[in-house]
Amino acid sequence: MSATDLANESDRGCVLVAAAMLDEFLEESIKERIQENNVSNKTVKSLFDANGPIANFSSKILICRSFGIIDDASFHDLMIVRKLRNTFAHTTNEASFLEKDVIQKVRSMHFVQKCMNTTHKEFLPQNNPTGSSPTEHPKDWELRAKGLLPVDKSMFCTAVIYIQIHILEKRAMHLKENQKKQNKPSSVYTSSDVQSVETLSKTQS
Repeated sequence: MSATDLANESDRGCVLVAAAMLDEFLEESIKERIQENNVSNKTVKSLFDANGPIANFSSKILICRSFGIIDDASFHDLMIVRKLRNTFAHTTNEASFLEKDVIQKVRSMHFVQKCMNTTHKEFLPQNNPTGSSPTEHPKDWELRAKGLLPVDKSMFCTAVIYIQIHILEKRAMHLKENQKKQNKPSSVYTSSDVQSVETLSKTQS
C-alpha cells in the first residue's frame, strides 16, 4: 500500500491500517531471523499465536529492537504508532489528525521530522500545536475543501512508508552480512528485499 492509498482512508482507518501494515512487517522480519536457526514451523507458529509471546504489536516492536532488527529511530516511531493506534481504536469520539495530542505525537516522530525539514516545510511555519488554535492547522479546512489532506495526516502516511523502507534496508543489510560471514558469492543474495525497497521508494517519488 502506498502513502496515497493510506491517506485515502479515514483518519481512524489510516492509523489502524498503518499499524497493521507495520505489525506484519515486523512479524516477517522476526520470522526471517528465527528461520536462520532452523526452528520448526510449528514452534514459529506458536510464537505468534493469540497467546504466544510475540503475538501483539508491542511485543514485536520490543523484540525487533532487542535483536537489532530495527534501530532507535524506527523503535521510537513504531512506539508512537502503537500509541496512536490505541488512541484511535478506543476513543469514543471521532478520531482526527487535528487533535492537539495527535498532532504532538505525530510531530515527535523521527521520520515526520524528516518530512518537516523537506517536503512539507512550506505548510508548517504558522502551525503551533501548543498555540491559541491547538486543534488544527490554519490551512487544514481550506485544504480539505480543495480535496487535499491535513498536513499531519500526510506526513504520518509518508513516515509510515519511510519506516517500512528502513526496516527492509536493515533486513537486506543483515542478509548481506550473513552471506559475507558464510563466504557465499554475492549472486546468492536474495533480491526480494531489495526489490521491496525499490517498490516502496517509488511510492515517494
